Amino acid sequence: MRNLPLYGKVNIIIAAVFMITGILLFIQRLGAVFEWRDQYLSLSFIFLGSALFLSTIRLKKKKNN
Repeated sequence: MRNLPLYGKVNIIIAAVFMITGILLFIQRLGAVFEWRDQYLSLSFIFLGSALFLSTIRLKKKKNN
C-alpha cells in the first residue's frame, strides 16, 4: 500500500465496501428459491468492487532514481 498514491488507497477502500456489500446482499437473498434475476444487484456490486481492486493494482508510484 505504500507504493500507491492517495486515490489508489481510496479506490481500495471503496472496492472493499462494494465487495462486502455485494457479498452481504448475496447471502441475504439466498434463503428462498435461487433465481439469477434476484441476484443481479449483489453480483453487480461484487464485480464493480473486483474491477476497482484490479484497476488499482496498476496504479503504482514511480520511483525517481
